Amino acid sequence: MEEHGVTVPQALLDFYAGLEEVGRDYPVRLSWSGEPAPDLPLLGGMRVEVPPEAFLELFDRYVEYFRGSEAEVCPNLLSRIKKGVHEAGSQLVERVFSNDLEYVEDFIWEQKFSPGLFRLLLAQVMRPFLRELGEREGERRSEWERDSCPICGGSPGLAVLQGERSLLSCSLCGHLWEVRPGRCPSCGEALEAVHQAEGFTVLACSGCRRYLKATAQADQDLFLAEVRSLPLDVWAEQAGYLRPGAEVPAAAGS
Repeated sequence: MEEHGVTVPQALLDFYAGLEEVGRDYPVRLSWSGEPAPDLPLLGGMRVEVPPEAFLELFDRYVEYFRGSEAEVCPNLLSRIKKGVHEAGSQLVERVFSNDLEYVEDFIWEQKFSPGLFRLLLAQVMRPFLRELGEREGERRSEWERDSCPICGGSPGLAVLQGERSLLSCSLCGHLWEVRPGRCPSCGEALEAVHQAEGFTVLACSGCRRYLKATAQADQDLFLAEVRSLPLDVWAEQAGYLRPGAEVPAAAGS
């Protein structure tokens, strides 16, 4: 197994640590109802309602964090995003928590937002609400062994290895769910350790060419751990591996 040491700049880690703190203790308010189909995540499978004013208040907090940080983001761009989100208001909130990804992408295009910046802001605002949903209703999906989150449908950011257990951590909501250890959650084939750096291991599948980044340290902040592991994504993609949930090219799957 190849070993390679590349670290994420401390300034970037500090930025994401501050970003995580913005919503950590936010007083979440939401409600949900319905019984989702067994093959659907809770978000999109249940009716999840978030008060628009709570969503917009938290969104504004993140915008102000960006303004006050050293991130090189144009203030006018942040103002335009804030204005567009407030104008969309309850419709945007309802569609976001219905997991209407097509609406979100159309909204980004129509508003001419920076897609990466808006998705980052949106993900951060959604995180506390989805975390609460997972903590309250996660037992509904205790038998879920897929490569997407049972709460929100997001992709796993990290695999957490605990002895004979293997847990996946959602990169969007942070929910942990258990999958078969040593097996690819996408296709079921065996995983092989192919690369290691900074306490993380790339586990790759020779069948579907997808990979997971794994850590044995379950007691760390997994959101920040995922940021620290970003160089492994670069390595894996340069080596021809695919993120979980990515479409396998026809040539690779044949």
